[in-house]
Amino acid sequence: MKHLVIMGGGFGGLSAARYLSRYRDEVAVTVIDRKNTSDFLPLLPDVVGGRLPSSAVSVNLHDVARRLGFAFVRAEVRRIDPSRRCVLGEGREVPYDALIMAAGSEPNYFGNQAARQAALPLNTARDAGLLAQKLQEGRFKTCVIIGGGYTGVEIATHVWRRLRAAREAKAIVIVEAASSILGALPDWMKRYTLKTLDTLQIAHFENCRLAGIDNGGVRLSNGRVFNPALLVWAAGVQAPACVRSSPFARGAQERIRVDAFLRARDDVFVIGDAAAVMARGHPLRMSVQFAIAQGACAAANALRHLRGARLRPYRPLDPGFVLPMAHGRSCGTVLGVRVRGRLPTFLHYGMCAWRLPGLAQKIKMCKLAVQSERVS
Repeated sequence: MKHLVIMGGGFGGLSAARYLSRYRDEVAVTVIDRKNTSDFLPLLPDVVGGRLPSSAVSVNLHDVARRLGFAFVRAEVRRIDPSRRCVLGEGREVPYDALIMAAGSEPNYFGNQAARQAALPLNTARDAGLLAQKLQEGRFKTCVIIGGGYTGVEIATHVWRRLRAAREAKAIVIVEAASSILGALPDWMKRYTLKTLDTLQIAHFENCRLAGIDNGGVRLSNGRVFNPALLVWAAGVQAPACVRSSPFARGAQERIRVDAFLRARDDVFVIGDAAAVMARGHPLRMSVQFAIAQGACAAANALRHLRGARLRPYRPLDPGFVLPMAHGRSCGTVLGVRVRGRLPTFLHYGMCAWRLPGLAQKIKMCKLAVQSERVS
């Protein structure tokens, strides 16, 4: 029996494993992840905002493995050896006949070791729980969020929600190095978001960087100093170390370049945040819907490769995206149509309900969607 290894138990990796569960008599599957859990990343901000406990946004990979019939290995992959067709990590080797790399992404500190040590990221359920705990402890006057992109803005509104619920009069500041927040997103979304931030009294500094971290305080390049401060890092992500050290060609954010069939080479497929999948001359953005679709496509192509059959190209379908904000009024594009206000918030939680496993979790998401309508 052929052996297929999946690196990563996130959306893309589990999508691939779910597809392959139908072919248990043909291929043995092993999923490798450094955590015991698969975290539902779109809901991490809701943990920060106090709407969900961190346990509600994770599923145990051992349980998923039993249900879908794959082997699960908890280990951090250190290196991939394509010549020997094996994955190496923490004193062990896992051989493969085909490999699907679904390693996700990790925070990029751009060489700032002080920020790496002092700032709180939001990349896992554990990160979300720790940030929620720090907010509850309240040992700060200002929450400083480095990064004014999609994640930074979403975090800021959920911090606002938690502080508002606790009736804490603390400041929230977003710091963005570029000339505007939200990067390359459309201008109408930037205007809508800036108006929202002003309404929620969330300050934002553009053309500004973190200049220093001193004794619990934060110093910015514009001369502003906040002390004591709670520092949150949302300034960008990159492919994890095992991807950056791989022998495959890489592009922006160290994402591996793949062909139309999601291959880095004949027996190695790359999906999700780790893959630079080109569409109209640009790599697709990192998103849950792309990772899930790529997982199924890569699994099907890996199986075809093992059978010696012809592969089928991945054809991305982009239904759009929503920038959810914790006061219940969000914005985004759905099937090419601009949406603002309560509708995109409802769609966000509806999509989360659809993707979450278990009826109880789906019901909870539906309740959150309804409750979001009542937040002013």
